[in-house]
Amino acid sequence: MARPELKNSPTQFYTNEEVEKYDRNKRIIYIQRKMAEKCCELINCTSGVILDIGCGTGHSISALKEYESSRNEKSEDALDKNRKLFIVGCDINRNMLLNCNNKGLDAELVQLDIGNSLPFQPASFDGIISVSCIQWLFYASNTDRTEKRLYMFLSSMYAALKREASACLQFYYEGKWQVDLLMKVSRRVGFVGGVVIDGEGKNTKYYLVLSMIVKNTKFEKADEEVLNRRKQRRCNSNYKIKERRDDNLYNNKRKKNDGRDKKKKKHK
Repeated sequence: MARPELKNSPTQFYTNEEVEKYDRNKRIIYIQRKMAEKCCELINCTSGVILDIGCGTGHSISALKEYESSRNEKSEDALDKNRKLFIVGCDINRNMLLNCNNKGLDAELVQLDIGNSLPFQPASFDGIISVSCIQWLFYASNTDRTEKRLYMFLSSMYAALKREASACLQFYYEGKWQVDLLMKVSRRVGFVGGVVIDGEGKNTKYYLVLSMIVKNTKFEKADEEVLNRRKQRRCNSNYKIKERRDDNLYNNKRKKNDGRDKKKKKHK
């Protein structure tokens, strides 16, 4: 079965009817929850404010809640048992969010397009997870726009994370170029990390685990406000796609040829 991102945009594909089908599919629910649990394990979601990107109808939010309760039950520390997760869920599709809201889950929901950046204050989140969402960014109208949208998303995510926080983004991909582009843009905005591969064969899942670069020598004397201002400037900076070298060579040759043609006309 073809993945939905190959068929249409998320706002057009997930109509009310499709959302209801999606939310009734037990196999999808099971897989989504398992991947959300894996995200929690990889970045150790123990407490604080967690952002769920592409929360959909709330399966990953439910998994976060279950992870929180199971961790509290296993913990022998009285302080750990009282720690709670405050969850913020975001999605581009209004139908998904309405379905999620009707379930009465204890979470704040926001409708937004992550390709236009995350509109949160600097250092807002103790962790960020995402399940089956970021691959939609690869299907923009052209390659340059894909890279720009990835930059807008990842740079704003970098700004929204707290100083020592991490993000885990589960994704599907078609070609190696997509993974390479993800890593290239992630490093450009300041993240360190890589792709964690879980499972084998058809059950293989890919998780992009990212953390902030924190060098004690630089940040020991800097207070949190200074760091946040730096992150906000990075988030607000304009991103320009560099022209390909081949195009520049072609343009230079064309200018030289135009100059020669003009000289020939003058001699005539």
